[in-house]
Parts: sequence; C-alpha cells; structure tokens
Amino acid sequence: QSYFFKSKKQRPYILDCGSNIGLSVVFFKHLYPGSRIIAFEPDPKILRFLKVNLTQNRCDDVEIIPKAVWEKNGNLFFASDGADGGKVVSTENGKRVEGTHLAPFIDEEVDLLKLDVEGNELRILHSCKEKLFLVRNLFIEYHSFKDNPQELSQILCILEQEGFRYRLDSASPLRR
Repeated sequence: QSYFFKSKKQRPYILDCGSNIGLSVVFFKHLYPGSRIIAFEPDPKILRFLKVNLTQNRCDDVEIIPKAVWEKNGNLFFASDGADGGKVVSTENGKRVEGTHLAPFIDEEVDLLKLDVEGNELRILHSCKEKLFLVRNLFIEYHSFKDNPQELSQILCILEQEGFRYRLDSASPLRR
C-alpha cells in the first residue's frame, strides 16, 4: 500500500524508475489495469525476474526499459549488491549499463513518478525539475549512504518549489 495513489483516469501514466523484480508494477496494474507503465531497471539479472513476474501476472503491456534512470543519456557503471539491488557507481568497479535521461519521458501529465534510484534522487530530480509541474504524484525512496553528504533537505526544497506536499515514512527501523 506504500505506492497507493488515486487517479480519476482509466489509463494513468506511471513511470516506475527502479522497478526491481516488478512488485510495484504488478501493484499498479492491479490498482489500475488499464494504466500505461514504463518500467526502468538496469540490472540484467534482476531484469530477468522483472520480465518473468510481469508475464506471470499478465502485465504484458508494460514497457520495460533496461536502462538506469539518470540525469542525462550515456554509459554508467552499475554495481549489483548480489541480491535484489544495486546502484550507479562513479568508478569502473561495476558493469557498464546504459543511462537514460528521465526528462524526455515526462512529456505529458504523469499520474505517478516512482523514484527508487539508490542515492541518485537529487541529481535526477534536479535534471528534470522544469517538468515536475506535469507530475501529479511522486514517490521517492530516499537513500542516504555513510560517507556521502545528506541530500534530503535539497530534495524537499525542490519538492516545495514545485508545489508538492510531502509525507515522510521510514521503511525500516533506524540504526545507529
């Protein structure tokens, strides 16, 4: 229910950035069977599970883009965590993946933009800031990593500037 949103449309437009194995996509399709969904997932191993899960749940009309959502188009390095996640990294320690700029996909009203991009939330939001007025609902899974600067206040500032209201929830118990 974390991804629940209301839409008056029969075919809401949903951008799922960081679709992982597709549980969010299946939920969106259950909520709005006629929805138009673009699912972005760069990890080749997880992408296989995403495709299987969408097929088994009869979500055949979802557009899958096997790329990392990024601030621009180009090649990136992606490090898998060896389980069900991974993230874009700045060194060549990861696999080379293709990155795609999010802004061109926000070319019409977006009923839900889900960003689960493992620490790259700020740079992606900043790169498409001028199009956020087209987004009705925005779900961000914020990631903060040890030894990296905190960026939540900057993300919230962008959301406020663009007229969003926000609610903060913790996905897991806090650790020291």
